[in-house]
This record gives sequence, structure tokens and C-alpha cells, in this order.
Amino acid sequence: MMNKIHVIVNPVSASGKTFQRWKTIKEAIKAYFHECKYVFTERPLQATAIVRELLQSGYEMIIGIGGDGTLNEICNGYFRQDNSPVNQEAIIAFIPSGTGSDFSRAQKVPRDFIKSIKRIKELPYRRFDLGKIIFQKTGNVRYFINVADCGLGAEVIKTLNSSSYAGKIKKKRSSYLAALFKKLFSYKSKKLTVKTENEHFEEKILIAAIANSTTFGGGMIIAPDADFEDGLLNLTLIQEMSALEIIKNIPLLYNGKILKHRKIKSIPFKNAFFDSDEELALEIDGELSETTPFKVEVVPRAIPIKI
Repeated sequence: MMNKIHVIVNPVSASGKTFQRWKTIKEAIKAYFHECKYVFTERPLQATAIVRELLQSGYEMIIGIGGDGTLNEICNGYFRQDNSPVNQEAIIAFIPSGTGSDFSRAQKVPRDFIKSIKRIKELPYRRFDLGKIIFQKTGNVRYFINVADCGLGAEVIKTLNSSSYAGKIKKKRSSYLAALFKKLFSYKSKKLTVKTENEHFEEKILIAAIANSTTFGGGMIIAPDADFEDGLLNLTLIQEMSALEIIKNIPLLYNGKILKHRKIKSIPFKNAFFDSDEELALEIDGELSETTPFKVEVVPRAIPIKI
């Protein structure tokens, strides 16, 4: 039985609703785990440093509360800066409380907090693959658990982060789709070079999504073949197409049939290199990161998670 449990809460996730929900969530946690300490994050990327410190201090389970970005930060904190696990016996658990929470959505985690906590208490952990990104300009390393993408997807995140979208629209699950429509008629496809262990190609792409799980953007099934336990990542390439063609085919993103389109293909891989003749921003689990060029590799069974 684990007796050293610490909770990390992102109070601004779900546009601040997590802070409002905290009293209810805390009481539910106490019902299953009795007393445990907790901390609120106050700034981006802080959860990564907190997790490292807690694991070094001997905590056996870290329970995160927030959205996909919070889960990403916690997963990154599982590793030291030399990329070795801080404590490979410790377990990460997660209670979704974000606007999108796409990774949790793909795993069919209930949004009822009591049910979610009950799952953590009763179900065994599973070892999840992670994606590992090495940025060539800086040497920085970032892990991801859900989806990273460059192209239109990253530009949509930029739009969501802009001052004009910082208000009510960010409080809606449909905010990604709204921002996507805003960018459709101005965004131009970019030339991308990709080298995997089996393929090498260069072409104009609208979106290149590197997926460990299936879903991003508030419920869009961008990589229906992705599986976080198969030791592979899946690259979904959406080739250049007109805005009207994109709009016509948006239903394919929600019904899981995206790969039926002739301009969309899925490529499983273990290692890949991405470059472009211009800097392309990359978003990782819903947060903007660095730019091309970068390497990506799968880290099989990297982290034990209860979710």
C-alpha cells in the first residue's frame, strides 16, 4: 500500500474551473487515500520541477489534476535532465480537469471526479510509451504522451494564445475548432522533410501530427491507429488541400475515418527526423514549444501511469 502520495493541482486549467472544483476533488481524494499533501502550480512548466523534487524526496505516487499540458509537465518531471527516471518505482496518476483533456478522453476516463479517483485507487498501473523530442538548435529534450504536431495545428495554438482569443472562447471545448476556421483561409501549406527508419520524403503538408494516442484538438481523432502500448509512434500527414476541401472533410476528424481520405496517410515509426526550409513551430500536448529541425523517438514502456 502506498503511503507517500502527493497531489499537484493546476488551478487555472479548464479556464480556472479546476480551482473552483478543488474542494470537491479534495474531499473525494481523502475518501480513497485519506490524508495527502497537495500543491498548486503558479506558472507554466513548474509541475515538471515539482515532480522531480517530490520523487527525489521519496514520494511513491504523484496525482496530477489538470489538462493535457499538466499531464505533459508531470511526465517530463518523471525524468532527470540526463533523461534517466528519477524513481522508476514511483507511479504517476492523473485526474482530468482540463478544457480538452484529449489523452484522458481517448482512454475513456470518466469526467466524474469520484469515478476517476476510484479508478486510480482500484485499477493497476499500465506502462505507457512516450514520445521523446530532441530539438537540434538547442539540444533541449521534451517528452510527450499524447500528440505533437507542426503546421496548421501549431498555428491554431498560436491563435488560441493570442490576446484576441484570451477571453470567453478559450472556455469552450469548441475553441480549437473555432480557431481552426479562423486560420483556414490564410494558412499556406509548408514543405516538410521527414526521415524515418523506413522512409524518406519531402512534400508540402498542412499538418504533421506525431501521435502516441489518437485524439487532439478537443476530440479530433487525428491518429486512429495510434496505440500508447505498441512501442511505436504514428505520423499522420495531411497533405496540401484547399480550405473548402478541409471544411468538407472535418467530419472525418471526429468519426475516426480520417485515413480514408486520399491526401491523408499514417506512418508508424520508432525514430524520425523532421526539417523544413523555414522554421515550423511545434506544439506538444497542446502547448507551443520550439521549432524545426528536431528528432523524435519512441521510448517504449517509459512511465507507469494510473488514469
